[in-house]
Parts: sequence; C-alpha cells; structure tokens
Amino acid sequence: MKKLISLIVSMLIISSCINNKKVDFVQDFNQYHVDSAVILIDGGFAIPFDSKQWTLYPSGKVKFEADTLPHKKDSVYLHYSCKYIENNVADSLQKVFGDIYLKRASQDIINIKNKDYITDMRDLHIKLYRTANTTIEFNYYMGDEGIVYSPEFHKMLDLLDKSISN
Repeated sequence: MKKLISLIVSMLIISSCINNKKVDFVQDFNQYHVDSAVILIDGGFAIPFDSKQWTLYPSGKVKFEADTLPHKKDSVYLHYSCKYIENNVADSLQKVFGDIYLKRASQDIINIKNKDYITDMRDLHIKLYRTANTTIEFNYYMGDEGIVYSPEFHKMLDLLDKSISN
C-alpha cells in the first residue's frame, strides 16, 4: 500500500513539473517585466548579408527568422525564411535563456584570459524588451579568443544550432 501511495505521489509531482514548464517561463517574463526577447546572430564581415534571429515570447513560442542576401541556389532565389521551433527544443532554449538572462542564475562569461581576437567573425546580440519601453542588450563578438564562456552559454548556442536544423 505504501508503494502504491508513493507511486501516485511521485506521478503527481512529475506531471505537475512537466505541465508547469511553460508557466515558469511566462512567470519569469512577467516577474522581470520582459515583453519578449530577441537573439540575433549577424554574419560579420565574412558573410555580411546573413542574419539569423530567434524571438522568444512569454507564451512559450520561439520564432526563427533567417534573412540572407538574395542569391541563386539550385535555380531558386533565397532571401527570407521564418518558422516556429519545435516544442522540445523551444522549451530547452527558453529554460537555458531564462537561467542566464532573466534569473541570472547562470553566467554567460566565466573568465577573460586575454584580449586576443579573430577578425571577420559573427556577432551575437541579445535584446530583452521590457514593458517600460526600455531594452536591455547583451553583445558578444564571437571572435574573441580569450573569453571563456560558461557551459550554459554553449548549451544555448547548441540549441540555437539545433533549432535551425529541425
């Protein structure tokens, strides 16, 4: 009987955790007065007309947009694409993003060893749009060799890559 009760209690706990995942993210957005968040990666000097943008909404949706200079590939001109990210990738991205930029529970940069850099690399811009018409912005130059990024930051970048491939 005790095993049955403990099994039921554990199932209730697990189901409540799974169902409240999006609610936590919405509460994080509301708690920190953020309307939406944008992650933008531009092409740098190497690919100047290529940009990728993810928009995170309090509702839990994540929208991906790619904008490139029109060029011909297989007799098709490519310019702009837009899609919503799958739920499991979007949920993981929102959790890591919320930990780093909303709750500040995780760091983005662990250490700066030196100021060496590589030219012609991409830039990463994070913008938090707040309800009081203010924007909080984080900018990263991805060519900085001396910067040690946190595992959570690398996980966020991996999830961004994964969201493109899906």
